[in-house]
Amino acid sequence: MASRKRWNNIYDGENPFGLAQTVAKSLQSCTKRKEEEPSKRVRYLWVYLPDRDAYSTSNADERPLSFDELLDIIDEGAGVGARSLIVSTSSPIATHPYLLQVCDWAQKIHEMTVGIHLYKLPFTEEDLPVLAKLNKDKTRLFIDGEHMETAPLAEGAGYRVYNADGLDDEVVSPKCEFPGTMTCVSPIGNLYTCGLVLGEQRFKLGHIFERKLTSIMEDSSLPHAIPEGVSKATRRCNGCPPLMAQKMHNDEL
Repeated sequence: MASRKRWNNIYDGENPFGLAQTVAKSLQSCTKRKEEEPSKRVRYLWVYLPDRDAYSTSNADERPLSFDELLDIIDEGAGVGARSLIVSTSSPIATHPYLLQVCDWAQKIHEMTVGIHLYKLPFTEEDLPVLAKLNKDKTRLFIDGEHMETAPLAEGAGYRVYNADGLDDEVVSPKCEFPGTMTCVSPIGNLYTCGLVLGEQRFKLGHIFERKLTSIMEDSSLPHAIPEGVSKATRRCNGCPPLMAQKMHNDEL
């Protein structure tokens, strides 16, 4: 039997369990907070969604996160303090199999502000109907600098759009304490210190389902900082949730 909380992923009609599940989820979140009492809160959740064709091409050792697993990650992140979610996708919004449902879940169940980061992609007219199904007040769109000419299309529909480029090229090496307030999840569920070192083994914090997120964030033996000059990333702090939040704050001043 399909889980009731996944109703919107299966049916087009209104979810008859909406009110009950919202109340239950709120109680569950409160209980988690009281039980864990983490010394470090996760303010930002950064999730790289699997590509739309990942499920047909991946091998058993690199199985992409399922839809239900992504919702579980959002639930856990919200339970330890995350109020902002950045989802990075290299598949168009209009064609991704569950980007809409993931963002909708974060907004409706956890009242998160969701930033959709189109990684190396332009925004298109086909994306508008999908975006329109989300809470406009809690939705932000981040587009890479090379595709910012497509921003007016979304802005014309009333969405806040920001350049996803993080640091200017003249900044030689980033020095920040952001990794202590966020967690970065790869498409297959591996955790990394930051998206800047995504895929680098020495900055891998483990897998999201190996242990509780609070345990990972409080483990001082894990790399929760990136030494200067270490990262070889060509897209400097691209899509970084704290930097994106700062851009939004500056825009509202």
